[in-house]
Amino acid sequence: MSEILTEIDQALARSDLKRAETLIARQIRRTNDPVERAELLFRRAQSRLMDAKPEDAMEDLQTALALQPQRGHDADIGVLIGDTHFARYELAPVGFSDREDTNTALQHYEAVIEAHPDFSRLAWIFYQCGRIKLSQNDMEAAARYFQRALEAPNHTPDVRAMAQERLGFVALFEKRDPAAALEHFRAAQKVATGEEPPGWLVQLNIRMSHAHLERQEYEDALAAARSALRTIQSNSTGAHRVALPEAHLAIADVMAVMQGYESEAIEHYLRFLQYSKRPPGIDVTWSKVHETIGHLAFRLERYQQAITAFEKALEINPYHPWDLSLRYQIARCYYRSRMYERVVETIAEIEEGAEDDEVRDWRVYNLQGNAFFALEDFQAASEAYQTAIDLAPAGENGVEKARIYLRFCEELMQSAEE
Repeated sequence: MSEILTEIDQALARSDLKRAETLIARQIRRTNDPVERAELLFRRAQSRLMDAKPEDAMEDLQTALALQPQRGHDADIGVLIGDTHFARYELAPVGFSDREDTNTALQHYEAVIEAHPDFSRLAWIFYQCGRIKLSQNDMEAAARYFQRALEAPNHTPDVRAMAQERLGFVALFEKRDPAAALEHFRAAQKVATGEEPPGWLVQLNIRMSHAHLERQEYEDALAAARSALRTIQSNSTGAHRVALPEAHLAIADVMAVMQGYESEAIEHYLRFLQYSKRPPGIDVTWSKVHETIGHLAFRLERYQQAITAFEKALEINPYHPWDLSLRYQIARCYYRSRMYERVVETIAEIEEGAEDDEVRDWRVYNLQGNAFFALEDFQAASEAYQTAIDLAPAGENGVEKARIYLRFCEELMQSAEE
């Protein structure tokens, strides 16, 4: 029996789950010994957990512990139970995760830490505890656990890289310290073994891109995001492909702030939308993507594409905080397209949608004046220009031009009367 268990353990170490499951199934059929069956079930639970089937793993664990309850005090089984509960929480469908799973996992991990201070996989336990604290939005506790993972005797080489990446994540998104984040990310790169979970390197490069972008290091940000995309394209596994939308989004976000990359940025944003699942309701990210496409298309003088993008941004997020601003951009697109009637209609919608019943942005009325002037409605144009002049801050660029056109309107109306 020991030889079979060794062979199963070797298969699990190679992540050869099919071989491990075959050996386990064959041996379970051959034995009625409760101790042997328990050992086989513990290993099958590990295999099923590695195969992202925590419910099946939990069922095997419960059966095995009923056959051999004393094994529940062993460190390796305590960790397996904790990992299974945490995986069940992480892999649950949206809206069906149970916070009790993270609490139970944490209890098992802490029990192992207390009862087995010399356990060889303490670094892994600290790392998992840190991830649980992240899921609970307790960033300070998470960072402490990740630091303990770095300081613990490390018999799981990939943990050191993964803990550094998580510390970088906390520094970037919680502490808003991209420089510190990059230090951790570079440390993770340096100690990475290649044994990290599938897709881990992709996420590391995406995070590095975000950090460089925060520091306005655009070339480095673009290089990191492109590295993430290349890694995905060279590996067709599901764990890599799931990050494809995020990689395209990272590239697009960098290109959007660089001169000369507008067209490429739009293409990557469209790829993000293509590979992402359409959100069922309001979604800030999708709205922001469409809004940015609108601005980029405007710079490229693709006015119809810009109009469509701005309208989509408002459709996906009807409570957009810059609703009036986006509608103003739509009006500008119509003006550039010489669709002056649509400019007038859009500005009327802006006025109707103003929450305080008053639009205070002088540019709106300046644009309205320009549209009326093009339509040769000089009375309406003069009223719009006057409103723009009254609202404009002192010293505002462009106001003098509005005054000139106001005088043109007055002269043209006077000529018509004569």
